Amino acid sequence: MASYQLDYLQVLLASFWPPDPVMLLLFPGLPLVSLLSFIWALRSLRDREKYRWGLIFLLFITFSISLWWFLMPLSQVGAGWQLSNGKLRITAWAGAAELEVKNTRVALVDSSSSWRPVLRTNGYGTPGLTTGWCKLANGQKAVVFCYLCPQKMLVLQYDGRYYVLAHPGVEKLYHLLLAGGAQEGVEGPGKEMKEPGRPPSFETPQAARWAWLALAPGIAGLWFLFGYLVDRVKRREINKGRTLFREVQRMPGWLLLLLLFLAAVFWIMMLQFFVLSHDPPEYVTPVLWLVFGVIFPLVLGTAYLETVVQEGALYFRYFPYHLSYRCIPFSRLAKSRVRIFDPFGELGRWGIWWWGADGVAYTVTGNQGVELFLTDGKVVLLGSQRPEELQQVLEQALTGNPAGR
Repeated sequence: MASYQLDYLQVLLASFWPPDPVMLLLFPGLPLVSLLSFIWALRSLRDREKYRWGLIFLLFITFSISLWWFLMPLSQVGAGWQLSNGKLRITAWAGAAELEVKNTRVALVDSSSSWRPVLRTNGYGTPGLTTGWCKLANGQKAVVFCYLCPQKMLVLQYDGRYYVLAHPGVEKLYHLLLAGGAQEGVEGPGKEMKEPGRPPSFETPQAARWAWLALAPGIAGLWFLFGYLVDRVKRREINKGRTLFREVQRMPGWLLLLLLFLAAVFWIMMLQFFVLSHDPPEYVTPVLWLVFGVIFPLVLGTAYLETVVQEGALYFRYFPYHLSYRCIPFSRLAKSRVRIFDPFGELGRWGIWWWGADGVAYTVTGNQGVELFLTDGKVVLLGSQRPEELQQVLEQALTGNPAGR
């Protein structure tokens, strides 16, 4: 009896070897960044009690990812193969099978051949371990067990299905199977192959890869140009009167740190698949990169809440959700007050949030703001880092404006 089955430490090792930038960023990078963000927020926030849900969320991210990191390898303990009594049992995620050696065809090929797996369709994957169903470079589907990316792979054909085994020392299994009566040579698409070459049809053109990456600076450039033009045009609407108060608020630093870290993960994934790899990437990779690596960081990273008080009216704009300034004439303002709120427990999050039938909040950071009560019964909450100053300006403006009395 011969066997090659993984234990917990071997599966855990495959998460980091061969070294992979994405995995190193995710584990332990993401828990570490979450923990540092938590410490940063804990030290910088003035009223920690009001941010308890946000802080709990950061701790939840750290704990969940760390727990997943240690528990997921348990699912692959025992993965591999066993050879006994003329039968080869292969254990892989969603692809366990038992093969009769005498009815099996085998071929020992290079790991760079067209029998290499290029797309996992159902299974488990880390930098050093791939198990389950995969699509091969020659277009076939196979049950794959690949550990630590060796130079040789063993391709098996049994009952119309393909199996690929690759691990250090797989040559020993190849000789054992031949000694047990297995037939040498695997029937590939249309002909018998012992060590086929790499078909050029599965190469992703280099120009297409760089074209995808060129989308990032293109989208970023258009986005900043769009923001600049909107700012220049719309600012003319409020530059006609004397400005009594102006405040621009942006996302807190610790949240931007998490955002940049998330973007970095998807950028490294994209570079791996489109620049360093010759294999066709999973179709979701460019979509995820475009959303979470480019658009999402651009929108949130450039978002800001601008509040301007002039004689006769209050203006505010939450870019990029508002292109034009929202105007509240003092004639519509019944009263205002400084308000301390819980951005996560009370409002649910920062951003634009509706509560009740007539209430809407605009917040970007912090837990303070000014609540505006309008004459039509609506309530507007504007987040502010200078709420007392804003409230004082509003009171003075209302007192000096007959229309606002």
